[in-house]
Amino acid sequence: MNDRRTALIGLAAIGAIALLRASVLYSPGAPSGIDGGNWLAFGTFERFGMVYPPVVPWAFAALVAVVGAPIATAMSGAAATAAPALAILGVLIWARRPAAGAVAAVTVVASRPIGEMAAWGGYPEAIGTAAALLALVALAACLRGGSRVALGAFAVSLAAVVGTSHLVAVPTAGAIALMLCGEAIRSRRRAVRRVTAAAAFTVLPFALLAPTYLALFATLGGSDGGMQPGDAGRVLGVGWPLYVALLVLLPLGLGLSRWRTSVAAAFSSRDLVLLAAASAAAVTWVLAYLVSGEPRLLGEMEVLALFGIAAFVPLARSVVGKGGGRLAVGAGALAVVGLLVATGLSVFPDQVAFYRILTSDRFTAIEWLARNAPAQDRSILVADLSGVSVGWWTEGMVGREVLFAADLHWLRFTTERDRAKLANALLYRSGFPGGNSLATIRQAGVRYVFLPSAGAFGVDPMHPPSGWQVAFAIGDVVVLAPTA
Repeated sequence: MNDRRTALIGLAAIGAIALLRASVLYSPGAPSGIDGGNWLAFGTFERFGMVYPPVVPWAFAALVAVVGAPIATAMSGAAATAAPALAILGVLIWARRPAAGAVAAVTVVASRPIGEMAAWGGYPEAIGTAAALLALVALAACLRGGSRVALGAFAVSLAAVVGTSHLVAVPTAGAIALMLCGEAIRSRRRAVRRVTAAAAFTVLPFALLAPTYLALFATLGGSDGGMQPGDAGRVLGVGWPLYVALLVLLPLGLGLSRWRTSVAAAFSSRDLVLLAAASAAAVTWVLAYLVSGEPRLLGEMEVLALFGIAAFVPLARSVVGKGGGRLAVGAGALAVVGLLVATGLSVFPDQVAFYRILTSDRFTAIEWLARNAPAQDRSILVADLSGVSVGWWTEGMVGREVLFAADLHWLRFTTERDRAKLANALLYRSGFPGGNSLATIRQAGVRYVFLPSAGAFGVDPMHPPSGWQVAFAIGDVVVLAPTA
């Protein structure tokens, strides 16, 4: 099979799996996921004390405006799952390893961690990881060959990373620093121009978004959502020790390829570029996870591990040799890939169901609030669902700040946490929906109380509590308003 046909098969497989993901994510009555509402709010209006890299919020808000929230979440989730796979396939085609790229890409697009990102709405992390892979490969190619095209690709890709996800941008910057230091030590004066130009293009996007990144770093420690026992197994599955081992071994393999002539002979110059990029990323992502304890980094580590495996295919082929050994290894690898693909796709419906907090009734109520919301900020009080915020989607659709109850574990911004503390107090420590809560809630400036589950508060939409009137109701969802 020729390289072009292999690449087209890989693209077709990525597209088919992404469409399958989209069909699972789509529900005609309500958008999927939790974080999509947050991106919509960030892209629609300014929230005091809250900032985020703008690319995904702006793009998602524009998409919602064109096709509506339910279709937008399905499309965004599918694009997020496909992005890292397309990046891997692209750089492996460039390295003249399309078969390895196609296998790794299909495994990534169907994998369990990428599916979970799409299910909760973690579009920035997935898209940022794809851009980071392109940036690191382009930088390695530039440092190795001095190509201006590679330098331009690095600048554009890194700008996409910085504008998309701070969570990805930080370890990416660490990997870049590691590569630049290594090149400066190895080449000394010969690479001054390359290192200086790459360093300048690294600093530039961070400088342009400095206020955003400084505000985000100021929130470190603001929530307690760090490393928890069992995170690795929950995100990566039972094979998580293998992923971690692969990331640790990648830099060792790169060193071996440089110091052993017999090993280096298996790699072309482009293969060595991939190894350098994968090794630098492996070091910084593992360190970033150990330092921060951020579980969202685990999904990205799986992508990097699979990319690293594809980069080391030439070495494996040279070690195994030709004949029956190569066939046995290939068959075993395909069996593992098949297992990972089948597992990732089979658990995806459950992942989507777990993070789908909006039913058609709840979303209909939010749309009613969007049409009838008072002009004042924080005039709508939104209840949570077992600690999970419904307020993000309410803010995104209404286009202004609301008071929303939530488990503070999931909130990082000070102003957001303060609003949630007030909402929690109004809903759970004021005697709501009893009559004694009326004065307290009125004093807070609340005009509507949105209950995604009226039954959780013992409220019958047909017989509202004393002092309250039903402004809107559908099923078990109710919007209450204080009586005059």
